[in-house]
Amino acid sequence: MTLVPNLRPRLLGLASIALFGAFAGACANGDAGGEDAETEQMAENSEVALAIRTAEREMLDDNLPEAARLLNDALSSDSENPAIWVAVARLRFRGGEHLSAIDAAERALELGPAYGPALLMRGQLVRDSNGLAESLPWFEAAIKVDPEDVEVLGEYAATLGDLGRHREMLSAVDTLSAIDKENAQGLYLRAVLAARAGEPVLARSLLDRSGWRDAGIPSVMLLDAVIDIQQGNADTAVETLAALCLLQPANRRVRDLYARALWDAGRDEKLISDFRSVLDGPDASAYITMMVGRAYERSGQRERAAPLLAKAYAEQPTEAVTLAEAGVIGGALPSQTSQIRLAVASGDKAGAATQASLYKRTFPQSADILALAGDVDLSNQKPSSAIASYSESARVRRPWPMTRKLVEASRMAGEGEAASAIVSRYSLSDPRNAEAIIAVLNDAKQDEEWDRVSPIARYVVALGAGHDPSVLNAMVDASRAQGDEAKATRYEKLLEVVRPSKLVTE
Repeated sequence: MTLVPNLRPRLLGLASIALFGAFAGACANGDAGGEDAETEQMAENSEVALAIRTAEREMLDDNLPEAARLLNDALSSDSENPAIWVAVARLRFRGGEHLSAIDAAERALELGPAYGPALLMRGQLVRDSNGLAESLPWFEAAIKVDPEDVEVLGEYAATLGDLGRHREMLSAVDTLSAIDKENAQGLYLRAVLAARAGEPVLARSLLDRSGWRDAGIPSVMLLDAVIDIQQGNADTAVETLAALCLLQPANRRVRDLYARALWDAGRDEKLISDFRSVLDGPDASAYITMMVGRAYERSGQRERAAPLLAKAYAEQPTEAVTLAEAGVIGGALPSQTSQIRLAVASGDKAGAATQASLYKRTFPQSADILALAGDVDLSNQKPSSAIASYSESARVRRPWPMTRKLVEASRMAGEGEAASAIVSRYSLSDPRNAEAIIAVLNDAKQDEEWDRVSPIARYVVALGAGHDPSVLNAMVDASRAQGDEAKATRYEKLLEVVRPSKLVTE
């Protein structure tokens, strides 16, 4: 039995990094048992445990062939042990075999329906592919198997927090802390809650106690920067976010917060220079456009500020952007992504399609390559092929940027109702994603459903995105359509005086 039959260089896309962490957690918890004695025995088999631990070390050292050999040997002697299949799933994912990794995860769950690490892995997979809410039953099932598994409790609490269910999140964190008072993830999650509640001093103390502050974990770095902004330490936040941009160069949330930190620090020249490439690209948000415009304005370059501010406050196009090399801050994109984007940017769409086909043959199990192939199909006006590629990639992970492109492909194919349904479904699965909620807002506005526009706009403002001119424009239009001219005038005045508002409500 061959685990990774064609081991290839790893793809370093964001989806890979995120799910690799998920698999790492599940594998690391491979000795967790449950009430089922047989399952517990399989999980704790000493030879299996040794093989998994050794394979884990090999994976950490990027020696994937040796890890594959170890797990192949383990499977040859105990092919129905779910603990091995959890490790196999992680190995396949680390090797860029995302789709076959899912198959291995499903095999683990089939063999051990009451095996905690398999349930945990399933919850993580469902969360990334189907959404936050749909993953909760899987985490709850894993907790039922082992109520004192602190890793499962941490994942469960974090997911509740992302859904905005903070009381339930706090309850889960309390349970975790009762088991391990100084658990790093528990302290980190309490720091998140404190930051969201506007208590930066407490948040800083909890984050320091976790020991994760200097660990280079992207989510922790983001929280660290948010706390610094809350405490007025914008210069420190700038340094943290600049480092985070190197790790996640295409993360729009990080990019926006970096712009905010530069603005608060008064570093207009750097704000302009760092974001000039974003403005040159096709996916510059109204917020970034406004920030750069304000930086020009504050530095006395009003002739350059005026067109940017006018563009920021104007109606924004709703079409998704497919490919662009511009718009990346700090780091570099994976080589496959960069090569194809450069080909498209230079007008060589046929060449991009050829490259995408080659990568699909070379990495047939890669969700990242499938998403990239969808981008190329969309740029070549082949929406049906794009939909197929995006949908297959979404079996692994369905991030909002790819969902936006799936929506555009559906509209291009004449499936407007399906596109709106995709947007609505995503917004329900990730209710704190302001960009997704704004997309719902735009759909409601386009359909002139003014009774929906106003409450959706208020919800977006509550999420901390009231700085977005498109939201204020929607509130103006809704108020006017509903005959409330006074309110419309008030919102118009806000459009005139709006300044970058806080992006630190999370």
